[in-house]
Amino acid sequence: MICVLGTSSNQGKYTVLLDLLRRFKIDKYNVGVVSTEPSGYLFGADAVFPMGYNSTVELEHDLYKYIAILNEAIWDCQLRGREVVLTSCQSGTINYDICNLNQFAVNQYGFIQGVQPDAVVLVVNFWDEIEYITRTISFIRSLSNLQRIIIILNTRVVKKTIGGIQYGEGYLNGEDIDEKVTELRGKYCVNVYKINDIENVYNELIGGFSNE
Repeated sequence: MICVLGTSSNQGKYTVLLDLLRRFKIDKYNVGVVSTEPSGYLFGADAVFPMGYNSTVELEHDLYKYIAILNEAIWDCQLRGREVVLTSCQSGTINYDICNLNQFAVNQYGFIQGVQPDAVVLVVNFWDEIEYITRTISFIRSLSNLQRIIIILNTRVVKKTIGGIQYGEGYLNGEDIDEKVTELRGKYCVNVYKINDIENVYNELIGGFSNE
């Protein structure tokens, strides 16, 4: 069970999932997908659990139902003979702060408990504080029998005015990327890749499971 998580929204988590799906299929793996995007069935997902923006999942925030439904979806994948199951969550994994109820990552908690990943691909932003990434990783590891975690650096940066209004976006240059990757590798002693470096992410996942 491989799960793509993140530290915020709009990071490309679902794109990472689809890139991994394509890569697994190249090597003829029988891959299952539990999608949290409504478009999941268009990409051949086994189950769709649309818990993101404007969600149609109406479980009254009952996390036991989250866990039961997701667990059953994964079990169905196993019954279909899936060798690998991919999924990705919505938005961040833990809350930045506690200003209002909408900032609490309650549904994400239920999601992780429901899928119980063996490996996590964590997408982080260039501007994420180290303390926040550390809390995120500790939280993920505390919720499941996690065997492997890989970090992907989102090289997108948001441009803002002095007043904080977003007006566009750009991308990091090579030197900034290399410095951040080195910093994250040194801090967490895990491999860190750029968001378009799916080949190395895939090879590490396959190598890790092959050795276990």
